[in-house]
Amino acid sequence: MTAADPPNVHQLLAHAAWVQRLAQRLWTDVAAADDAAQEALLAALRRPPATGSNLRGWLATLLRNAWRGQRRTDARRQARELAAMRRDTVEEPAVDAVARTELHQFLVTQVLALPEPQRSLVLEHYFEHRELAALARRHALTIDAVQAHLRRARNALRLRLDGQPRHRRVLAAVCSAGTAAKLATITTGVLVMTTKAKSVMAAAVVLVAVLTWWQLATVDPVPELPSPTASAPEPVRVDTGAALAGTPTVDPDSERSRAAVLPQRLATNGTFVVLLRGLHAEAPFADRVHFDLEARLEGTWVEAEDAQVPDRDGRIAFALPEWLATAQFHRLRIRCDATDYRDFDLRFDEPPDWRRELVIDVQVIARLTGRVLGPAREPIQAARIVAFAFDKGIPVDRKLGETTTARDGTFVLRAPPEVRLLLLAVPMQEARLSGALLTGREGAIADCGNVRDDLLPGSVETTGRIGAVTAVPDIVLAAATPIRGHVRWTDGRPVPKALVGSQLTATGTFVISDTVAVQRLAGERLAATAVVETDDRGFFVLPGLAGADFRVAVSAVAGHLMPGEWPFANVRPPQLAEVRVPLPVRLLVTQAGVPVPRARVEFPGIEARTEADGAVAVIVTEPEPPVVAHASRLRSATRTLTSADAGREVELRLDQPMAELAIEFKGDHRVRNAFFRWQQLDGDEHGGHHGMRDDSSGPFRLLLPPGGYRLQVGPAGGERNGLFLLPQEHVVQVPATGQRLTLQAAFGGHLHVHVTDHRGVHVAGSCRLFGPDGQEIFERFVVRNGDGTATNGLPGELLPGGVNEFGAVLPPGRYDLQFDLGTFGMRREQVTIAARETADLRLRL
Repeated sequence: MTAADPPNVHQLLAHAAWVQRLAQRLWTDVAAADDAAQEALLAALRRPPATGSNLRGWLATLLRNAWRGQRRTDARRQARELAAMRRDTVEEPAVDAVARTELHQFLVTQVLALPEPQRSLVLEHYFEHRELAALARRHALTIDAVQAHLRRARNALRLRLDGQPRHRRVLAAVCSAGTAAKLATITTGVLVMTTKAKSVMAAAVVLVAVLTWWQLATVDPVPELPSPTASAPEPVRVDTGAALAGTPTVDPDSERSRAAVLPQRLATNGTFVVLLRGLHAEAPFADRVHFDLEARLEGTWVEAEDAQVPDRDGRIAFALPEWLATAQFHRLRIRCDATDYRDFDLRFDEPPDWRRELVIDVQVIARLTGRVLGPAREPIQAARIVAFAFDKGIPVDRKLGETTTARDGTFVLRAPPEVRLLLLAVPMQEARLSGALLTGREGAIADCGNVRDDLLPGSVETTGRIGAVTAVPDIVLAAATPIRGHVRWTDGRPVPKALVGSQLTATGTFVISDTVAVQRLAGERLAATAVVETDDRGFFVLPGLAGADFRVAVSAVAGHLMPGEWPFANVRPPQLAEVRVPLPVRLLVTQAGVPVPRARVEFPGIEARTEADGAVAVIVTEPEPPVVAHASRLRSATRTLTSADAGREVELRLDQPMAELAIEFKGDHRVRNAFFRWQQLDGDEHGGHHGMRDDSSGPFRLLLPPGGYRLQVGPAGGERNGLFLLPQEHVVQVPATGQRLTLQAAFGGHLHVHVTDHRGVHVAGSCRLFGPDGQEIFERFVVRNGDGTATNGLPGELLPGGVNEFGAVLPPGRYDLQFDLGTFGMRREQVTIAARETADLRLRL
């Protein structure tokens, strides 16, 4: 091939590392640089240049054009935002030190509130500058999964910032003219912080200020549409359960998009009525409900705010502004930090029918207060208080409430009333900003997610009452006996930055977070188990209990892939623990003798990408695991690793061609996310893939060895259509030349079941579901916990603690449900499932 010929795939991919380095020089954000490099290579593969001469110059032009386009987009967005805030600058002419300090605390608190592993990934990626591949190995995730977690974290922070107009205005002013200087002002004091505080501060400011603010959604004004005529409205009902399942969301593929003005159906008397349903006679609702409305009017942002206490019946009439009939709706938010009821925060990205009464189901709670003290009766601040339910005298690992203690060791916890509770007090390390503690509601001090190793957890049993504060006896924490030890390679060298966790044989485990748990021993003793990182000497300290038998295991080592069992050692504190880790195997992926960077290396259930030198380090802890490498449309032969490979280099040659299975969906709605699972008909090839794409990325693409496959296609989260996709199964032959498969996109609906007693508390029971054909459907219900985790019941089991979500997508039709609710008796209900909708079945007992 001459330079005058069009380049082939291998010639283009040979410049992948160079494109990556150039993107990182143009984009300051590593994730944005990765995305830009990938998009440039994809564009080059789709439309290669006419000749193969000066490929680097051609690729550089693609990147620079994308960079200039992004700069222009950012500049225009900045101009629009600054113009929209001119009205606000009259009231607040400058961003003073107080406003910046409040913004600091808000940003750091939001980063700390992210669920794991998002919080750790954000801190490590944006402050410690760890590469995506290193994060994937460290957390035993794929690179795609790491990118997805970071994307979800940015979206979550963006939404939280979008819900705080005052902080948003301050941040906009900070990020306007003189951005670099003002960001330097924001980060004053970072150099004198502790390592943890520095990472929190830098991640919050850099991530939110530089990434989140510039990506806040803006829309351009469009012509007004006339309002429809009046009709008899039905009330809208919204539940304030933990999952907020009834909160309206935007359908990106709906015929009505946010780029068009939606008809504004206004009430004839100019008010919008909200009804709080589920008020308890012993707990009057005395808190203000906030109404925040935003829209665009003639190119300018306009806002309306109101806050009222509902009347005795729970009704509130919010006055609507006159400009709403002609403005372009942006967002409505109704929120309340309630005293005797569960807080709610509802967001509407599409305008409701203002003539219809909005019904919000509220849940009464109990307030419990107490103190956490140390061995010398000193107050323990930042201790995490977690409420677990009792079921027939046995504690159940399901969180019903959570808070932290104040400076004086006191706490105020909100939990379901009239429920027997086990309150666990877990001593945690405080989160600090420039040396200052971060405080929240009732003076609660935020913790940084790490458990203290000098104190043991404590507990107390109690029951909260409605409409009154329940005093809890003092929880006194005893001194702990820390577990100290080292992690070493089998040749005696220390292993730095290894994640080490502890576990003991116990009768019950209570999950506090992804890295902390509490376990119960005989004699009602409690011990905390945690995950920590070794220092440069391979040394670690974990919380422990004298005389208890712990297993200390290494779950990950920075810069290494570790499939299989975790290396461990048994220890009884104060005995020292010594964990030995096998020497790593260096896997080198090559094509025609040349190392291949970013090649995918797969073990059963885990994968990683090679570094720039084409290698990846693997710690082999199980006998003879199989490994295979992929890059572009080539793969290696499957290699079985043995203990003899420890400390050596093993080459994986990319010499087997792969065939492409291109999958597209036809129908009225475009599917952007789907899950694919395949099993080879006459071989051992199998796997799964969560496919994600945008409108321009073409069909879903799977690379498989040629042959016959049983392909299962099912729903996947990420967007509405993929979430409601009905499962289907096909047998497909994939020849060496590839295959295209077009599937009919069929959509079903989800079912959410709300069964609450007269207090608004979700109750347990069982539910049998029968389809339109009369056949019973066996599937689990799921309850989303407040910390982002989920609890799965047995098939047909209704769980307390929240909204029960049926775990499968159901075809449209009418379904029968038979409930057995124990002391509440038997019930039979019917529900209609519609395509691409969630049916909410509500039973108030």
